[in-house]
Amino acid sequence: MAAIKGVINGSTFLKTLGFTLYYMDDGTVSAQMSLETYVEGPPAHMHGGAIATLLDEAMGAAAHLGGYLVVAARLTFNYKRAVPLGVPVRVRAWVDRVENRKVYAASEIILPDDTVAVVGEGLFVHAPSFFDTPAFQYGAHDAALSDTDGE
Repeated sequence: MAAIKGVINGSTFLKTLGFTLYYMDDGTVSAQMSLETYVEGPPAHMHGGAIATLLDEAMGAAAHLGGYLVVAARLTFNYKRAVPLGVPVRVRAWVDRVENRKVYAASEIILPDDTVAVVGEGLFVHAPSFFDTPAFQYGAHDAALSDTDGE
C-alpha cells in the first residue's frame, strides 16, 4: 500500500468544499473522507456536481504533481452507484498515459464495501503559458504540496 508523500494545497473551491487530497509515494492522489449534507444532492447522497469537482481536482493534481502543466479539456464520469453521505469513501486518481501534449488521467470513488461507485476520466492538455500569468502563480510541484512532516 502506498504511503502519503504530502498534502495537496488544492484550489480555493476544493478547500471550500472541505476536501483534502494527498499525494502518495506511488504517484497517485488519494483521499478518504465522510461526506456531509453540504454536498447533498439526492436525499442522503452526494451531489453529482460535487463528485465531478472532487474527481476533476484529484485528476488535475495527479497530472500537476507528475510534472505536467495542464488544463482540463474533457472530463467524463460514469456514475455507477450513488455515493452516500456519512460513510467513509476513498478517492483515487492517477495519470493513465501521456501522448505528446495530451495527459490522460483516471479516477474513482470507492465505497466502504470496495464497490467502485464513480469512475472519472480526464483529458488534460499541456498549457505552460497559462501558468505564467500573474493571476495564476503556481509552482507545478512545490507550491502544490506540503510535506506531511511539516517541513
